Amino acid sequence: MRSRWLVLLWTLAALFLWWWAGHNPLPDGFQNEYLHVGNAYDLWAAATDLDQLQVRRLFYGGFDYWAPGFYVVPWPLMALIGTGRAALLASNLVHLAVLLWGANALGRSLGGRLAPVLVLLCPATYGSLVRFEPNLAALAWVTAGVALLVDSQGLRSRRHVIGWGVCLGIGLMMDRLSAAFFLVPAVGPLLWGIDRRRLGNLALGGVAALSLTVAYYREFFLRSSQELLSQAPVGEIDAAGVITVASSLFPGSYYLLSLVDSQAGLVLGLLMLWGLGAAVAGLLSRRAASWRAQGVAVAAVVPAFLFFTIVAKKQVFYTLPALGVLAALAATRRGAWIGIIGGLWGFSTLGLGLATGGGPWMPEAWVWPRHTLARPPSMQAWPLAEATDAMGPEPEAISVFSEDQTLFEGFALLAVREAWPDAHARSVTNDPTGTYEFFAQTDTVLWIGPRGMGWPSKADIEGEMIADHLDLTQYPPVADVVASAAPEFSLVGRWSTEDVDLVVYRRRPPSDP
Repeated sequence: MRSRWLVLLWTLAALFLWWWAGHNPLPDGFQNEYLHVGNAYDLWAAATDLDQLQVRRLFYGGFDYWAPGFYVVPWPLMALIGTGRAALLASNLVHLAVLLWGANALGRSLGGRLAPVLVLLCPATYGSLVRFEPNLAALAWVTAGVALLVDSQGLRSRRHVIGWGVCLGIGLMMDRLSAAFFLVPAVGPLLWGIDRRRLGNLALGGVAALSLTVAYYREFFLRSSQELLSQAPVGEIDAAGVITVASSLFPGSYYLLSLVDSQAGLVLGLLMLWGLGAAVAGLLSRRAASWRAQGVAVAAVVPAFLFFTIVAKKQVFYTLPALGVLAALAATRRGAWIGIIGGLWGFSTLGLGLATGGGPWMPEAWVWPRHTLARPPSMQAWPLAEATDAMGPEPEAISVFSEDQTLFEGFALLAVREAWPDAHARSVTNDPTGTYEFFAQTDTVLWIGPRGMGWPSKADIEGEMIADHLDLTQYPPVADVVASAAPEFSLVGRWSTEDVDLVVYRRRPPSDP
């Protein structure tokens, strides 16, 4: 596919992102999007404050087990247009450009020139595009890395092999470990009869990857290896400490079924399986026209699928980085145009909300746990801008409390932080200890709850904490402190939706003696 068509695809996707985000005001992605947004704000604030100690703390262990490189990509956009979700989502277009280039290069090597179109029409791709989550980044850098490896002339091209190492390193800094499960096995078919020159190039590629990752992953394994090893054989441990083990009716086929169900959809998914099956058959029969390219593509997919199938913890996101390679294999089939038609049908349903069908179709028991990868925008309208504007002119410390399950505290807190990046903002339920310790300095409160209600009561606050699986005995009496402070605050304004009020209070000035 020529460059101008890639630019057209990228432009159409950018317009879709702009439209979708404008009609979905909350970072309500299903893979902790609001936490990723908050992490990006934290790292950017530390960097702009030139707080080296805080930057190092966050970079090397402040984000649990999420890699910090993903949060650095939006920095130029945040410097240009300001701290906000718009800059974060726009940074996904960087990864999209890498994905389209990689899919095009890989498709050209395999003989499937429609690969960029096919991968873009996967629900997992355009669903990840509109979320500030690392899935699109992992997909993009894995696809680019495989493309460079295929074009490396069997590891003879030093430039391409080092490029593969750079993609591996960047991919590892975008999403924890995932890129390694695809890009490392992909080297396997090229090791047969390796000579000193090719081995030296591969070593340089490894050095490139290590130089980008070694400092972070040293700390990562020291901090998180126990958690990874504990969950792998038993399943996922949720926020409440409950172990959930995948109980799909077909656990050995979870990832193949998820590909056809939600990652790519019925038509595109079947086309991808056809392409993969044809490549494997060609390699086994030694009839593959480009055995080296197909061998790398198959090795980038099959071992990862087998590994994640063995692991008890199942998530559809784990094999999502393989979609670019699968799209290139699917594009080699004569039915590639049928895949485009099926992809457009799914996009009209899951991306635009204009059609029916075309989305996940299997019984949930077959693909449990099922995760939402794409859906139309919510079309919600919240008066958050009006409420945050009323906090001015210069609030210094803001507390946020929400009793609503849709506009929950995490979303409201991010809106406050975006509006007032220099203020100290805390949420009552998500940070009860911090709220308790610093509530005396709070000058502004944003409360979200049922229409017509007043200042939150002790029962309201404790009820939300219990609903969030917090043990009240393990925290200071934050509910008492906040509830008893009602006389110290005056009403600034109330903004109502159909079911919810957004209310802003400001602390009264101290009385003259």
